Amino acid sequence: MRGSITKKGNKYFIVVDLERDHNNKRRQKWFSGYSTKKAAEKDLPRILNELYQGTYVEPSNETVESYMNNWLKNKKKQNSSFHS
Repeated sequence: MRGSITKKGNKYFIVVDLERDHNNKRRQKWFSGYSTKKAAEKDLPRILNELYQGTYVEPSNETVESYMNNWLKNKKKQNSSFHS
């Protein structure tokens, strides 16, 4: 897995080459939000390490309330099937 830094407009992006898909097509993951190249360079090793280790978690817009409601619903389903 390799990563590079690219600039679009006045922002910097980290671009990571992922494993090719089942059709051997190139896959990339872009990470945005860097105002300086130095900030992107500093974050690149962390991102590569998390992707390599499998610990990277995709950011989500899900609220804590929504997450907890889904978790509770799943727990109720597990408990009802366990007691049946």
